[in-house]
Amino acid sequence: METANSWVHLGKPEAAVETLLKALPLWQIEDRRDLGRGLALLAVAQAWTGQADQALEAARHALAIASETHASRTLRQLHRLPEELTGAGGADQARELRTILHRTLRVQR
Repeated sequence: METANSWVHLGKPEAAVETLLKALPLWQIEDRRDLGRGLALLAVAQAWTGQADQALEAARHALAIASETHASRTLRQLHRLPEELTGAGGADQARELRTILHRTLRVQR
């Protein structure tokens, strides 16, 4: 995950997507919080590469995990994702994600 995070920060989201798609299936069930963060990072990298539908799907899974684990880093990543999606041409997916985030987090209060 840290390698993929570095790829994103270096402006190489394609490398981050590739790294995460290889690593995510290997995550252990007890590392669920890290899996959620990895999925959120995957969603950001996919948004940057124009894969808005895939980014939304990864974000949904990340949010489900973050809802269980109360992982603040994952939630921060997900809150920035709608802006990333909009900037990459995924305005519809950004709207849908905002709605999902709002509903999910409102229910948890």
